[in-house]
Amino acid sequence: ISIPKIDKELPVMNELTTENLEISPCLYYTDERGIIIGAHNYDSLFGQIVHLSAGDKITFTGVNNNEMCYEVSGIEIINPDERDVLVSGEWDITLFTCTYMGKQRVVVRCNKI
Repeated sequence: ISIPKIDKELPVMNELTTENLEISPCLYYTDERGIIIGAHNYDSLFGQIVHLSAGDKITFTGVNNNEMCYEVSGIEIINPDERDVLVSGEWDITLFTCTYMGKQRVVVRCNKI
């Protein structure tokens, strides 16, 4: 995944495990509507996604080198127990991470362009 505004280009692991989350963003959820990718809020991972805003670009390159371009539609702050909110909606790609001390989640919603 490439996020130019925050100068990040990171691999995304296919399996979300405690160990994988320590080193890379991971696929959290996928269905016919889109994908959700989670990562720790380390500066080396998704720590800066809170600084994204509507119109910022994100590129996701799949395993077959197919490149998909997205545009940030908005950012939400949700509680950790709001999994239903995290997976709801018609977003093509969603990125999320914890806020400081894990009290809430920063959720970045994007649509394909």
